[in-house]
Amino acid sequence: PFAVFGKERDVLNRRNGKIELMRFAFCMCVLFFHLNGDFWSRGKMLTEHISFFASGYYGVEYFFLLSGFLTAQKAYEQTQHAPRLDEHTEGRDTGSETLRFLWHKLKPILPYHIAACLIYLALSLAYGQINGLEAVISSLPNLFLIHRTGLHGVYGKTILSVEWYLGALFLALAVLYPLLRRFYCTFARLVAPFTALILLGWLSYTTGTLRDVDIWCGFTFNSNLFAFGELCLGVTCFEWYRALRGRTFGAHQRLLLSALELFGWAVTLYYTVSAPEVSELYGYYVLFPLGLSIAIAFSRQGLLGQLPFWDNRFFRFLGAISLPIYLLQNIPRIIIANSLSFLPRRIKFLIACVLVIGGGALAYWIVETVRRRHALRAR
Repeated sequence: PFAVFGKERDVLNRRNGKIELMRFAFCMCVLFFHLNGDFWSRGKMLTEHISFFASGYYGVEYFFLLSGFLTAQKAYEQTQHAPRLDEHTEGRDTGSETLRFLWHKLKPILPYHIAACLIYLALSLAYGQINGLEAVISSLPNLFLIHRTGLHGVYGKTILSVEWYLGALFLALAVLYPLLRRFYCTFARLVAPFTALILLGWLSYTTGTLRDVDIWCGFTFNSNLFAFGELCLGVTCFEWYRALRGRTFGAHQRLLLSALELFGWAVTLYYTVSAPEVSELYGYYVLFPLGLSIAIAFSRQGLLGQLPFWDNRFFRFLGAISLPIYLLQNIPRIIIANSLSFLPRRIKFLIACVLVIGGGALAYWIVETVRRRHALRAR
């Protein structure tokens, strides 16, 4: 089953410009969704069916699917290098490898996460939105990314509400990776797709939407089940990718793959701007064309995927600043809400966009500069 592994690893180790561009695009969808809530109460309709990103929260689905895809790629790579782990050898067991994997995922996030939490906490105290030591202590689970366990309390507050995504992601990854690592073929080909269908179907059926991530379902938040289900769908996307990479396609078939890829991107982006009453009905179904687009984009089997246009530094830069933009977005938002509330909504929106995107780019530059200097000193 690992016959074409070498080719796959070479492709995946290179930054895919199209994937990075879509990372930035869906990050903007989430940002515009939050700004819509800040300034228009998520009710700014452009036409009868088109809104200003009233369903932009759906951009988070891309990041879950992408994380599941890359997690499967890592487990697949490790299975090829070390198909059997010795549970009695220190540092070579599944648990140790999983911890290293989680740390590898967490390390690039920490500078932005810690800075966002501390700055936002200080601003919240300064603006009087939280009071006293009790409020600070109740926010500590958020700082350690364990707030999705319920430690902060079902009715408690977190420092950054946007970080529900990270809390749910790491909890789900801690369960998913060792399962993939120990039972890759069975889990990736059989368990993952059915788990995705069952979990996401159950959430859609019981809540009527995929957006109610703060509901407590008796033993955990819906967000954790949601994260695990979408990560499993991302694992399935990686298997689709492997099937595509292992075949030779003619020109007409490549054209069809490009059409399917464009359809997946288009229907997902359309969904983010659709009216809320539409988006709450069909979110479950949009996940599948989105996942197929990710698989085709990574495979580079479509006609559009072979264009050198995608692989440029600018697209990779946009993808790189998506993380700090997402994590730091609440800082300009709280400043504008408390210090610039007298301005017209359109002006506040423009200021927020400039501050969030500019702040994300600046934060990325600072972190990367420090990392490069540290690497040079280490040499």
